[in-house]
Amino acid sequence: MTRLWIFALVALGQLAVPAYMIREAERTLADGEVMRFRTAPVDPQDLFRGRYVRLDFEALRAKMTGEEFFQRNRAAHVLFERDAEGFARAIAIQEVPPDSVNFMTVHMLKFDSETNEIEFVLPVDRFYMEESLAPIAEREYARLRGRSAWAELRVRYGHTLIEQVFIDGVPLAQLAREVRE
Repeated sequence: MTRLWIFALVALGQLAVPAYMIREAERTLADGEVMRFRTAPVDPQDLFRGRYVRLDFEALRAKMTGEEFFQRNRAAHVLFERDAEGFARAIAIQEVPPDSVNFMTVHMLKFDSETNEIEFVLPVDRFYMEESLAPIAEREYARLRGRSAWAELRVRYGHTLIEQVFIDGVPLAQLAREVRE
């Protein structure tokens, strides 16, 4: 009888973890703040997860706040504001998560002691697409020269999800459907 209870507890634990992850993702999509980031995408394929657009975001830097805490690949927390064009711009990076502000948890890459800035990478870099549209999207990205591309991310208390990718203001999936027809 004890083995049955242990098995039931382990099974519940295994269900609880993905359920929590799904719940947090849904809450971030529903309640998260939308932030736009300029990007230059590439479209690879992952045999296990399907077709996706790999997003190469512009170099991101932020002023360090507080005492020096830089360590390569260590997590930190970035606060953003919007620039005149509506794109997110990092304004501060700190070791401790802020209390009541939408922030993004990132990984630090380099520290510039002259400017007191830390270069970092975003926690997301893949936008998954419908299998039949991905090759068309790949061709459209190859023709990106002179066109603008950006990703809209949802951010909520450290959680970050890609909501949509745009080329010249048109959602990528819509653009691929139009080209296919």
